[in-house]
Amino acid sequence: MVRIKLQKISEKERHTYEALYGGVEFKKSYGDHYLPTLLLKDVKYNGIVVADHLWVNYTKGFSRLGQLEDNDVIVFDGRVMTYEKGYYTEKRQREYGLGRPTKIHLLNEKEKAPLPDALKEKNALVGYIMKVNKEFYLANNRPYEKWYVQQYEKWLEEYTK
Repeated sequence: MVRIKLQKISEKERHTYEALYGGVEFKKSYGDHYLPTLLLKDVKYNGIVVADHLWVNYTKGFSRLGQLEDNDVIVFDGRVMTYEKGYYTEKRQREYGLGRPTKIHLLNEKEKAPLPDALKEKNALVGYIMKVNKEFYLANNRPYEKWYVQQYEKWLEEYTK
């Protein structure tokens, strides 16, 4: 699914986008390491939907927003980027996404429960993701590792002291 409308936006400049929060996940990087990711839905540029959904890295800026809820509206600046989609065993396809997000904020600023810093406390953030998705992960044979959840719980205990 090539994102045609996103493809037409200049890759050379940063633009402001608006999207709905859709959930959190993680992807495997190298070995058994995980990288937190964030699902954005109905991504808009100038009021026009340019992607029905996008997965982006859960950066420090996104983690500063706190625990998001379905349909929270996130506003950010980003740059259109291309990447190769598909596994090494399949035909790879060029796809378009957004990268290097900055100026990240909620459209309607409201107090949110805190989250671990995506850079300094990545394992705790992965633990939060595993905890909120526990039922789904266990039912679908997805990785659920108690060690990561314990890292989140340890972080939460320290944070609330």
